[in-house]
Amino acid sequence: DRLVPAQAAMLSGDLLDATGHVRLNERRLMEYVHHSSRAGRQTETLAELASPLYIALKFKAAMGTDIQLELVDAIQRFPQAAQDLQRVKAFVGKYLDICRRPEVPWAILQAAHNEPDASPVRQSLQAVKDFAALKHIIQWINRPQLFDQCQLQFSASSSIKAVAYARDGERVAYGCEDGTIQVVSVLTGDILSTLTGHT
Repeated sequence: DRLVPAQAAMLSGDLLDATGHVRLNERRLMEYVHHSSRAGRQTETLAELASPLYIALKFKAAMGTDIQLELVDAIQRFPQAAQDLQRVKAFVGKYLDICRRPEVPWAILQAAHNEPDASPVRQSLQAVKDFAALKHIIQWINRPQLFDQCQLQFSASSSIKAVAYARDGERVAYGCEDGTIQVVSVLTGDILSTLTGHT
């Protein structure tokens, strides 16, 4: 539908409202990137995926896994933009715990602001001039300009004692001090299974 790009992602409310009263346009959040990437519109797809507001809204709508899959799809469709898309994917993976906490969506905006100047997520945030949340962002002087090598960060129930990667590169398993083993998707950060009783 040609009207989806013109629709707002939030129909009403304020993302930063402590009460969380936001009415999201789930149709835009679900369809716009899908259609723009399939239509070969690289610029529009990258702009949407790199937007910290889009990232925050996707997680607010419990569609966090979708954004990681959208990024993987866009990397395959637009190889000339793969570096920027990979940096967005690494940003989401690195701040996955923050992204999954929809009660603090401005934390995603602060994390975007802390990125190197060449980061597509930071550039997207700088393009936003009238968003109320920007007044809450702490200005970090002498921010590091090197990209962090972290691609995915997740939290464990206790100290991690062992890590193993699957041969296909799509899963990682880690054993914790509390006797649990968790198998995690490298693409989305989702816990695929939890095993108990290891020593």
